[in-house]
Amino acid sequence: MRLKISLAMAEFMLLANSVSILAADETSPRQIVEALYKPYLADLHAKKPTGSSALDLILPYASKSLQTAIQKNQECEQHTHEICNIDFDIIINAQDWDLSNFAIQEESQKSLPIVSAIFSNGEKNKVSYFFVHEENAWKIDDIVAILYKRDGAIDYRYTLKKELIR
Repeated sequence: MRLKISLAMAEFMLLANSVSILAADETSPRQIVEALYKPYLADLHAKKPTGSSALDLILPYASKSLQTAIQKNQECEQHTHEICNIDFDIIINAQDWDLSNFAIQEESQKSLPIVSAIFSNGEKNKVSYFFVHEENAWKIDDIVAILYKRDGAIDYRYTLKKELIR
């Protein structure tokens, strides 16, 4: 009888622990990317900032290492009163936007999620968000933005961490 009660208690504790882990991890990588694009998709043809910089929008979802890089960039800009390392909006891969054909693609690399926003903003763009799991939550660890030429060849490719620490 004691064995059955002990097994039942162990199962209950395991289930309770699983539920608390799921509750702490409610926001999926896809939901994070959707949240980042929400202000841009609300006004597809804006020629002005959203009110917050792209780095400010990314910061709450950033991994510890990406937060450090963003904060160093922000400190540099506050100190110099100039743009330090990144002079465009990495979320839309440009300074201005006229978005169309927006889609989200999900994949994984080494069992970690990658969520890509694919859209036209003049030309075709793919902005990929690489996630890690930190402190019971999905966090953006890096962003790779690619602009394609009309013929489909890559025009340029930016990696956020590399841009922030150059």
